[in-house]
Amino acid sequence: MRKLLTLGAFALTATAAFADDPVAELNAVNDAFNAGIAEQDVQGLLGLYRENTMWIEPGMPMTEGLDEARKLFEFVTSKNGDVTHSINHLFVSDDTSLAVMIGDVNVKIESAGIDGYGTYLYVLDQVDDEWKIIGDMWNQVAE
Repeated sequence: MRKLLTLGAFALTATAAFADDPVAELNAVNDAFNAGIAEQDVQGLLGLYRENTMWIEPGMPMTEGLDEARKLFEFVTSKNGDVTHSINHLFVSDDTSLAVMIGDVNVKIESAGIDGYGTYLYVLDQVDDEWKIIGDMWNQVAE
C-alpha cells in the first residue's frame, strides 16, 4: 500500500507541476514506470495503463486488456527484477491528445538468468486529463 501511495503522490505532484506541459507529463509517466518497477508495485504499474490497452509481446498474438501486463509485472517483481526504460523519441500530436513514446529497455533478472535489452513503443492518450498507455509493444534484442 505504501508503494501505491508513493506512486500516487508522485503522480499528483507531477500533474500539478507539469500542467500544460505534455512533454514533462509524458516524461513523468516514464519515470513512474521506472519507479514502479524499482518499488515492485504491480498495481502502480498497471495504473499507468488504460483498461483495454493493446498489448503486443514478442512472438505472441496481440491481446487487449491488462492480463498479460499483470503477468509480466508480477513475474518481474516476484524475481526482484531490474527493468528501466529510457526515452529516445517522443511525439505529441498538435492537439496534445495523443502521444507516441519510443525508447530502450534494459532488463536484468538474475534469478531467472535474464540480462538483456530491447526497445519499447507506447501509444498514450489523455484519460480524465491524465496520460494513459493505450498501446504497448516491446521486443527483446537477441544477444
